[in-house]
Amino acid sequence: MKKLMTVFLLGAVAFFTFQFAETVEAASSSVITVLVDARKVKFQGGDPVMENNRVQVPLRGIGEALGAKVDFSEK
Repeated sequence: MKKLMTVFLLGAVAFFTFQFAETVEAASSSVITVLVDARKVKFQGGDPVMENNRVQVPLRGIGEALGAKVDFSEK
């Protein structure tokens, strides 16, 4: 009885692990939308990217959406 219960539990854990892995993979390929004050931010240089479960966004687009003046000085 203990062996049967162990096999059943291991099977359930394996099943749910593979289901979760597919969900994470599908979510990482989706489009990332950034909102500031309920408005979608448009990025000029590139779009947000997800790498290693972290989202990287261009700061210029965020700053300008918040009303900051973003400039570049070559000095």
